[in-house]
Amino acid sequence: MTFRKPVQIVPAWNQHPPIKMLQSSKFKLIVGLGNPGKEYANTYHNVGYLTLDHIGRWLRITGKWDRPSGKKFTYLKDGELIMVKPLTFMNESGAAVRQALAYFKCELQEILIIHDDSDIALGKYKLVSGRGPAGHRGILSIIAALGTKNFARLRLGIRHTIKAGLPAGARQSSPPLGLRRAKAGDFVLRKIRPEDKRVLYSTIEGLTPKVIVNDTS
Repeated sequence: MTFRKPVQIVPAWNQHPPIKMLQSSKFKLIVGLGNPGKEYANTYHNVGYLTLDHIGRWLRITGKWDRPSGKKFTYLKDGELIMVKPLTFMNESGAAVRQALAYFKCELQEILIIHDDSDIALGKYKLVSGRGPAGHRGILSIIAALGTKNFARLRLGIRHTIKAGLPAGARQSSPPLGLRRAKAGDFVLRKIRPEDKRVLYSTIEGLTPKVIVNDTS
C-alpha cells in the first residue's frame, strides 16, 4: 500500500529512520483501536487507527494491509512488527483482538493496545499495564474477551486542558467524573481539528522510538 501524506498536515518526521528501528520491536503485536467506516475516519475515537497509519509512514512501511479469511481484523507486517486494526466497532474490539492473538500465536506480554483517552491531555500519553478500562468500551470489551486486564496499553491523550474565555490565571473547575465521561462520549466522535492532528503526529513520532520499537542509538 502506498501511503499519501495529508494535504494540509505536514508531518515533521526524520527523512530516514534508522534501519535497526525496523528490526527490533518491543512488542510483537500492535493493535490500534477505532471504528470502521468513512463516517468515523479521522475522529478522536479513532486515534488508534491514526497512530498505526502514521507509524507506517514514519517507518516507511510499504506493504499492504491484509485481512485473513474469516477474521475480524486487518494487519500490516514488517519484519518483527505486526500492526492490527480491528474491523469490529469499538465496543466489540475484544473479539478481533482475541482472534489476532491466536492467529499470530502471541502471548499477552507481546501485545500493545493503542487507544484514545479523554482523561489525558492532548500531546501526552501513558503506557500502562494491568489497569481497568476507566470507561473506555473498547478496553472493556478486550478485558472481557481475554479474561484479564494484564496487557500493555498506550493511552493517547485527546483532552483539551484550556477552556477559551477563562481569565488569565483562573483555574478551570473539574466536573464530576460521570459528566466528564458523558461529554467525552460526544467529543470523541468529532473530526480531529487540523491543529490537534499536528500535535498527535508530533506525539506519535516522539513515542515511537521509546515505546513501539527499540531505538538503541
